[in-house]
Amino acid sequence: MINTEKTERVPGVFASLLYDYLQSRGEQPQAILGQLYRAVDSSDPRGIRVKLWSDMLALAVSHFNEPDLGLNVAETIRPHHLGTLGYLATACPTLAEVLKRLDRYQRLVYDVVSMTTHLAPGHVDLVWDTAIFDPGKLVNETGLAIVIQLGRTLTGRRDVATLITIPGPPPENIEPYLKWFGCEVQFGASEALIRVSREAMQIPLMAADANVVAVMERHAIQLLDNTPTIEPVIAQVRQAIARMLHDGEPDLTAVAIKLHSSTRSLQRLLNSADSSFRAELAMVRQCLAESYLRDRGLSIADIAMLLGYSEHSAFSRVYKGWTGISPADRRASIISN
Repeated sequence: MINTEKTERVPGVFASLLYDYLQSRGEQPQAILGQLYRAVDSSDPRGIRVKLWSDMLALAVSHFNEPDLGLNVAETIRPHHLGTLGYLATACPTLAEVLKRLDRYQRLVYDVVSMTTHLAPGHVDLVWDTAIFDPGKLVNETGLAIVIQLGRTLTGRRDVATLITIPGPPPENIEPYLKWFGCEVQFGASEALIRVSREAMQIPLMAADANVVAVMERHAIQLLDNTPTIEPVIAQVRQAIARMLHDGEPDLTAVAIKLHSSTRSLQRLLNSADSSFRAELAMVRQCLAESYLRDRGLSIADIAMLLGYSEHSAFSRVYKGWTGISPADRRASIISN
């Protein structure tokens, strides 16, 4: 069954990880991958088709005769390979916060199969239902390994998961999988799954770096500096919104709690200042969008995420409604000036 709601793409950096791995083994990527190597467009912000990624992995597996090669490729990934999502992950205090961001923004780094989160008393399951669309054994196990490796890098621990399930029949030798994942591994399920204990979810992250969020808040500070004469409550609301957007769209209640106020009191203060929460949210998003578009280190997809949109297309549509042009056209005009 074709999944028409997905672009079925993975980040272009995945191809770079494979190139680096092949070179570390003394091989030239273009020699092994041939036409597939030439088919990768590293300038395409949408990434590469998952079918191309699968075929590239299959050629490397065939060359080395190593069915578990995807696990070794995944071991080289680091948070910065995942762009802004990766950097935000390094600013999280716990693995639980990382998984919240992954749950919301997974499509920016793996727009192939949707992930759902299932909560149980003693654990959390991250589930990719491959019965709807199955990208294949190599893509499944490499993707699972990438998530595990990210967790290991952030926590400094190898025991991130307690159970892994991989769709499809088991390999002839499952020992490399048991050794790499370091937990129970099951094959033959209709879904790819990572089970994380509630205890592991609360592990403080080694890589936690509040400076990452501070850098992103630079844009929010500039926003406030440009409007020095606004009512104090407006300034406080705008600052709270700007600092909460990268976790998703904040609502009035969440901002009120942040400002140690009741929802009703905050709404009354905004009304007294001839404003509303919805108006301030839209204003902050538009101003931050303009600021982010001037930052060439941020892709349009990154900007969408930082503004609380889970879809690149949703941000583009709203931005065009504000300005009459697309974010890409706006950036092009900024660069040309």
